[in-house]
Amino acid sequence: MDTEGKDVIRKARLAFAPFPKPAPCTRHADLEDSGFNEMLLSTPREELSLHQIGTVAWGPVPSLTAEALAHFMPRLIELAVSGQNDPDGGPFFCLFVNWFHQGPDQSRFRLFGPEQREAMAEVFAFLLTRFAEQLGQEGWLAEAEQGLAAWAAAPRQE
Repeated sequence: MDTEGKDVIRKARLAFAPFPKPAPCTRHADLEDSGFNEMLLSTPREELSLHQIGTVAWGPVPSLTAEALAHFMPRLIELAVSGQNDPDGGPFFCLFVNWFHQGPDQSRFRLFGPEQREAMAEVFAFLLTRFAEQLGQEGWLAEAEQGLAAWAAAPRQE
């Protein structure tokens, strides 16, 4: 990975470092979320794998609590920025764009202050710079642009 990608990851780790792992990690009490919760509770943030994150159709990310999302975000950012493929063989950054392109106005992002919102804007800017062609091929370019606009418009650090 190049210096720019490493810098984006480093900034994200610093921005999200204050968030401890919560219990529970998922919002729902159903059997599937219970399994996700147990897995997340036993997995250190930096060891969360693409297999554990899953796919667009199956995985814990959509059911994470706001606290768990803030805790695990540096790892999700690292996997997106590094250009790795998800368990279905597609670029993970497309899943990242899908999950987070609508910006900070959702309750799941209520813990994201200016520093975290700035980190998210930097991630979207990086993804658009580095992976624009692939985002276009996969059909996620407009959402990535929307994500950058939404996160960049959020109040920033002074």
